[in-house]
Amino acid sequence: MRQWRVGTFSMGLLLLATGIGLLYGQFQPYPVAEYLLQWWPLIFILLGLEVLLQAYFNKVEDGRVKYDVFSIFIVFIIVMTGLSLQAASHFGLTSYVQKNITAERFHLQADQEIAVDSSIQKLVIQTERCSQLDIKTAGGNVILSNARVAIRAGSKIEAEQELKNTVQLTTSTSGNTMYLRLGFGGSDYDARFALVLPERLAVEVDHNTARLQISNARLMNDWLIRGTGSADVSLPSSTDALVSVLLPQDQNVAGNLNWETSDSQAAAKDTGNEDSNGKPNDTHTPSSDQSVKTMASKMGQGKHKMTIIRQGGGQITINQLP
Repeated sequence: MRQWRVGTFSMGLLLLATGIGLLYGQFQPYPVAEYLLQWWPLIFILLGLEVLLQAYFNKVEDGRVKYDVFSIFIVFIIVMTGLSLQAASHFGLTSYVQKNITAERFHLQADQEIAVDSSIQKLVIQTERCSQLDIKTAGGNVILSNARVAIRAGSKIEAEQELKNTVQLTTSTSGNTMYLRLGFGGSDYDARFALVLPERLAVEVDHNTARLQISNARLMNDWLIRGTGSADVSLPSSTDALVSVLLPQDQNVAGNLNWETSDSQAAAKDTGNEDSNGKPNDTHTPSSDQSVKTMASKMGQGKHKMTIIRQGGGQITINQLP
């Protein structure tokens, strides 16, 4: 009986079609990879037609066509690959791969102004799924927010639409306190927020794992900062505040301030550490049985307070500008 290897004609035709498609894609704006991912089932149609044609034109006396071991192995691999691709398509994996192959990276930003009533005395900021938070201060009663995101999408219009659905910024008030929650709808974005805050407000910041950068901020009230991400603070030379940092024994604060250090077995109770419902929130406060140290530096007469509570995480750097 006659032996033959299946797939020679089909594979040759497939390679030829792929080469033509890739060459065509060099001169046309259409994504050839997208078409290849859509039309891959044609491989099975071509192989099936070839097997039927071979069986018809190479008949033997008993009507059977004999495959060698290599042909059976190749058919098995192709069938299993097809089933795997179909399963991946069912669970959305091929759409994900297709999007990342054809997508571009767009750097977009969204600006927003938030009016602050004159009765508001304190601002509480919470971040979620944010890589960096930049804070500055200015006069007036307006919070300026700038969100910057790098989004992979098929077009700029698609990226702008995704930006609207991604940026999350909500505000609420309770008495004389305003709560500002900001973040992004996904964890796979290179996303950051920049805020300009009214300098008259008392400020509480929970930046979680985000890098925090406070640039040339005028302290006209008390500040409380919690988080595990790195913090880089620069204060003007005219600052009149007592800067205190509560942190584990094995960490230190970098920068050009002169520090006094004291050790304790329990962190002082943070009366301002409450969530929007008024319940205690000890997410980033050192536990009562943890050995901590307090580093303090007095700038001017120490009229206001800046307190940083750190359970662990990135480096804290505080500098006084010339």
